[in-house]
Amino acid sequence: MKIFLDKSECLVLEHIDFKNFSIHPLWLRERINNKKFLDKNNYQRLYEPSLLDSNIKFSKYSFKDNHLKVEFTDNAKGVFSLDSLLNDLCSCLLYTSDAADE
Repeated sequence: MKIFLDKSECLVLEHIDFKNFSIHPLWLRERINNKKFLDKNNYQRLYEPSLLDSNIKFSKYSFKDNHLKVEFTDNAKGVFSLDSLLNDLCSCLLYTSDAADE
């Protein structure tokens, strides 16, 4: 799989399932789900997403064993399975499409 940043600093995964998606760093940063960022009892975020730097960027990224590993300019790190990313992206696309129909 080929991974690269587009002109707007969004992450593009060149894969049959991701051909229509550019992933914005802020969108992905909000979805980090490791112990440092989520309450272990209820899985709620331990931070307010609206307080994240809106100019956040990817500082590193790689793909191995069906997982995307990313680091951000605020030093946060996350690992995402390809399947979970696809589910989240498709859910967002469906929600956006449904909202536009109303």
